[in-house]
Amino acid sequence: MKGDNKPVPLSILQAKDIERFWTLVDRRGPDECWPWKGPRFPGYFPKGKRYFKEGYARFYVTRDGKCYSLRAHRVALFLVTGKDPGDLFSCHSCDNVICCNGLHMFPGTQQDNMDDCVSKGRQATGDDAGPRKWITSRPRGEAHYFSKVNYASVSLILSIGRDAIAAGRALPGRKLPKGLVPSIKASHPEIDLCTAHIARILRRQIWQYVPMPADSLAA
Repeated sequence: MKGDNKPVPLSILQAKDIERFWTLVDRRGPDECWPWKGPRFPGYFPKGKRYFKEGYARFYVTRDGKCYSLRAHRVALFLVTGKDPGDLFSCHSCDNVICCNGLHMFPGTQQDNMDDCVSKGRQATGDDAGPRKWITSRPRGEAHYFSKVNYASVSLILSIGRDAIAAGRALPGRKLPKGLVPSIKASHPEIDLCTAHIARILRRQIWQYVPMPADSLAA
């Protein structure tokens, strides 16, 4: 299928395509969002589980036996302005990904899009950042789709490195005891992590919510 990664020239649109396009748009007042009623690009599915909501509106066009997948909001901007955004983005001023009101869009670069995001306060940082503000709605630790270890494995790593951690050898900028990380990998092959990842666990840079084990699990 064409069009998912590289913008397709919107000049391929014919009158019948444009007519069909508008049947898939809920056209309302000139200042309102016009929701897309057709198919949408899929969200992100790591390990078969859905993480993000459905994506941008999707419009299909077939030419010479090839199916082209277009982002509907780019088509809407093109139909209103008569100009193909080409390599530029079709940015939503309304921040509604399914809106197809061409008056709610403007062509811009990735930087323009990010500047628009920041100017509206949508790029939150610190305690207002999504992973912190909505911590209960986001998978963490072993519940995360990309997790390669579990709570018990992290506890084991911390237990083995207890002395180094207690002595401050695991603090950022200090070297871990020579051979500590390789010994963890050698003695526990079931922990499928690179040495850098194990070191970050020992330095308490990740998996911070796992407490130090009360008793040694390495004995």
